[in-house]
Amino acid sequence: MHRETYWLIVDTVRVKDAEIMVRKAFDIKNSIPLFKGCQFEHLLPQSPLVIELGPDTDVLNKWLSLPFLNINSVIFKADENVHQDELLSHLQALLIAYIDGHKMLFRYYTNAMWCDVKKNKMELDPLDLIALLGPAQSFYWVDDKQQIQSISRTLIPYVQYKSLAVCTLISPYFKQWI
Repeated sequence: MHRETYWLIVDTVRVKDAEIMVRKAFDIKNSIPLFKGCQFEHLLPQSPLVIELGPDTDVLNKWLSLPFLNINSVIFKADENVHQDELLSHLQALLIAYIDGHKMLFRYYTNAMWCDVKKNKMELDPLDLIALLGPAQSFYWVDDKQQIQSISRTLIPYVQYKSLAVCTLISPYFKQWI
């Protein structure tokens, strides 16, 4: 049987007791600081957490029931065969994005940007969606109306995942950040 694993990435600067909140709601399998072992390791006290929530299909409903946590986090869903190190490496590669040749910090792990994309009906280039998803199957965030939104591989042409050395974003939406 094909199973997926859900991974929560939560902004611990905004949600100080994130791990405690998550432990009360979920059976946590594993928790890793996003900045561990990457160029931001010196900022570990401010690091978002990457929390393995396991294969429970009710994860999204439980997450939705945590209003402050859910607007300061996102969830990736990956095939159970995707190794934790592969996903963590991908999530770390997303932290620095190049947009029109400019190096930018990409805070993909909070919902604010994704809500803006949805609200303004901005279309993201399929290559950006592939870069965002990496080895994951789906990506989820909660919008301003407390509704779960998502990006899924089913919405974009199939392209074999290749590990990101550099995250380059080309959608017009991102160019407004420069």
